[in-house]
Amino acid sequence: MDPKSFDKALDCFIAGTRAYKKGRLDKAILCYTTALELGLNYPVVYLLRGDSYLRKKEPVIALADFTRVIELNPDIPAVYFRRGRAHHKNGDNYNAIADYTRFIEILWDEPITFAIHAFFNRGLLYSEIGLQDKAIEDFKTVMKTNPKDPKPYYDMALAYQRKNMPDRALALYTKATLADPKYQDAYINRGNLYLKMKKYREAFSDFSRTIRLSPKISVAYNNRGLAHYYRKRYKKAIADYNKAIKLDSKSSNPYYNRSLAFAAVGDYSRAWHDVHEAIKLGADIDPVFLKDLRKYSGRNELNARKHILTKEGSNANG
Repeated sequence: MDPKSFDKALDCFIAGTRAYKKGRLDKAILCYTTALELGLNYPVVYLLRGDSYLRKKEPVIALADFTRVIELNPDIPAVYFRRGRAHHKNGDNYNAIADYTRFIEILWDEPITFAIHAFFNRGLLYSEIGLQDKAIEDFKTVMKTNPKDPKPYYDMALAYQRKNMPDRALALYTKATLADPKYQDAYINRGNLYLKMKKYREAFSDFSRTIRLSPKISVAYNNRGLAHYYRKRYKKAIADYNKAIKLDSKSSNPYYNRSLAFAAVGDYSRAWHDVHEAIKLGADIDPVFLKDLRKYSGRNELNARKHILTKEGSNANG
């Protein structure tokens, strides 16, 4: 490359980097592309253009740039982390794990904090593909570095829940709430776990805490309604289902759950109304409940329909 072309390419690269830092990604990509066309075939140009595409949620194009960086220089750690993220966003979990692992290997002799995000992301991916023990080990590594971060406790709890180890999951959800008392997802998940364990008072407490933190979350009202329902507090359950429906009228669960509560207090007309609304929204209704509703209401409805038996607890939102 002659000096004049080099200077022009370098100016394009600098302009692209300014745009990149300001979040003007289309301009950044244009400048980086021009720099490459002028012959500035450096790994950093591909790396930043690829990251611009990744931030624009175009992981397939980003992957090509990150792979080119590795072809030019396979010893740049950052490119493996970024390509891992691109693979993940593209739904390729196994290649994402491989890239995060390579990133960790390159930085193994450096302070662990440099690799901590890769451990966390890899842990999420291990959990997604069912390798819960490996996920748990990665989350433990993250915890050692930053014990005040609630996220690894939360995601490790999910891993233990997937391993059908509810007691450990409960303890970790609790640690997440201690690390961040406003971590509403941890309260919801712990509440759902309490529902499955038939610990309805504890579930009620967690959903109530969620509502105090964020009073416009439909799922919290729906699931608190379930905690009321299972304790035979039907009118309070109905009140919570009403609030859940007001906040999200497109979810079938509150309608179905409210139909159960209306039937329990003998309001069969409203129970039938909610059954029909739940079906319109895609719900499968327990045929045993339908049989009882027909019997006690004296209304012979929905005989021509087939309904899948709904397991207890499956009408909770999580």
